[in-house]
Amino acid sequence: MQSSARKEESLVPVAAGKVMALHALVVDDNEMDRKRLRRLCRKAGLKLEVAEATDIDTMRRKLDLQRFDLIFLDYHLEFETGLDALAEVVSHPKQGQAISIMVTSVDSHDVIIDAMKSGCSDYLIKDEISPDMIRKSISTAIERRILMAAIAEERALRESLRGIVERFSDACAPEMRAIMSAMLRRVRSARGTGSTDTILTDNLLAMERSCKEVFQFLEDLGTVLDRPPGDASAIARQLAADPAGLRVGDRRH
Repeated sequence: MQSSARKEESLVPVAAGKVMALHALVVDDNEMDRKRLRRLCRKAGLKLEVAEATDIDTMRRKLDLQRFDLIFLDYHLEFETGLDALAEVVSHPKQGQAISIMVTSVDSHDVIIDAMKSGCSDYLIKDEISPDMIRKSISTAIERRILMAAIAEERALRESLRGIVERFSDACAPEMRAIMSAMLRRVRSARGTGSTDTILTDNLLAMERSCKEVFQFLEDLGTVLDRPPGDASAIARQLAADPAGLRVGDRRH
């Protein structure tokens, strides 16, 4: 996955040809576990500047001080859980791009599911942690964050498109329908005169087709947001690049 590789590389800052350290936060109330995780991260080849927190209050202060690239959250804190800590990380205005990894002492399916649903990027089982597992977990977390970012962008584009469609429908569609209805009546009335002028007849037929296409376009506006996300994104990008991108007669279904 080439784009994922580029994103993963960009996570490690580079200055003057030298790889700089990632900023990591380890939240765990057990000193031995914190030291072990730091040691395994070094063995995994990660260059980290590590801050530590033994509880959520300390973690909050650390989160306020700087942005973190990686945050390891122990599930079993003294009076709270890793899910409580995760909620603080996810909602923190400075930590939107931080990759959170839950560290649990047991392979609890419910805990893992809750953590992933709450915004955790991946998880590690304490008894199974190794340098290789840490590398795989971080790689998986980065790829998952890239995917979630793409989905979030997709949703943002669809919401932007929804606003455009709704504003257009409210402001322009009723008047356009009235104009097209009046024009269509005049065209059909002219065709009903029985004129033998083939050029006039052809022009009237073309005008009638155009009126019908405008009506179809206005009807399509009501269903465009129900199309697959990729189609909606393509339409939104087309509108952003060319406000006249959705031309009558050039719609793609």
